Amino acid sequence: MITSKQFIYRFSFINLLLILSIITLNFGIDAKAFHHDLGEKGFFPRTTENSFLSKLHYLSSNKIDTIYFGSSRTEVGLPPNPSLVGGRTVYNAAVTGMGFWQLVPFIKHGVSLATPKQVVIGIDFFSFTSSEKEGNTDFDASLLTADYMSYSINKNITELKKALSFYSIGNSIQSLTSLFQGKSYDDTSEAFSFLGQRTPTKMHLMIEAQGKGSKAFHKTIKDIYKNSFSDTKENESFQKFDQIAKFLCENKISTKFYIHPVHALMTDILRQKSLWIRVENWKTELTRIASNYQNRQCDINIVDFSGYNSVTTESIADLSQSKTLNYYWEASHYKSAVGELILKRLFHEQHDDIPQDFGYELHQDTITSVLAQIRKEQSQYTTHHSEEIRLAQTWSTQH
Repeated sequence: MITSKQFIYRFSFINLLLILSIITLNFGIDAKAFHHDLGEKGFFPRTTENSFLSKLHYLSSNKIDTIYFGSSRTEVGLPPNPSLVGGRTVYNAAVTGMGFWQLVPFIKHGVSLATPKQVVIGIDFFSFTSSEKEGNTDFDASLLTADYMSYSINKNITELKKALSFYSIGNSIQSLTSLFQGKSYDDTSEAFSFLGQRTPTKMHLMIEAQGKGSKAFHKTIKDIYKNSFSDTKENESFQKFDQIAKFLCENKISTKFYIHPVHALMTDILRQKSLWIRVENWKTELTRIASNYQNRQCDINIVDFSGYNSVTTESIADLSQSKTLNYYWEASHYKSAVGELILKRLFHEQHDDIPQDFGYELHQDTITSVLAQIRKEQSQYTTHHSEEIRLAQTWSTQH
């Protein structure tokens, strides 16, 4: 017969052994690829879909010439094609749900560890004016450090905590089940991410889950109509923008900011809500900040792809529940075809297949004329696409 003390010792030992076994198993399987590169061959099936942690791992373990930063619009839209960025190695580090406030520490982290020569950063009025400081649930500011040693220690601690969670246990069970069934982790033979970009396979699955093409488009427009567009954080956001520009300038990183070409119906909601003067002031202030660093001989510029141009005004006449548009998955996220045009404009300036009205570079001495040209294009759009605008307005009240 064992004593109560012996029982406690044995019980504690068994539980400790069980906990260590769970941690070891989950850490070894690494179903969500927290410390393995996506696509890296291994015994256990792993996801091919990027997460915040998987992108941090890639940035910390690879030297990359060109890095894309931004939200899901950049993650979905910009193809990591070396030929489009001057033949250099490239990685799409944009993260779904990445708010503008999170960009500053994330960019500093990525640049410090991956040491790129140039960066491309997607921005937009919608996220810039958001009052939310944190948009991504996986975001962990403690992991964003300027040196590899601190990052490794913090990351290992985070992974060990995750390895003991029910979330990781469920992922490991899915991995083991896939292994025994001879299937991939994601239940498809095609990858969900490629060099950080979300693939068309993943986008098709997401669009179908929302109710196919037209319903996904409707939902995006409806959500934007509901947005209050708080202006309480604008001044602080400009400070963040200045911090990004200053950091990249001091590190001699060639920097290309670009304003996302969301669909014109989404942009036009800003006009309908009488916010257009704020949009123009926003672009003017961004230009002023960038010009300050250009005057210091920093390689930094801003190109505006938003508004009412040949790409963003794609007609929704052919949109249905069975198909998406040529340029857009829905009103917010553009396809790689648009991303290619963006990169060609950013890195090659003149290219035969780039529409002349797609991409206005913002300079201190030209910003007034650019804004006037966009207002002209806006007037033409509202005149010739009034039926589409009225249709989009009806979506805002539909259940």
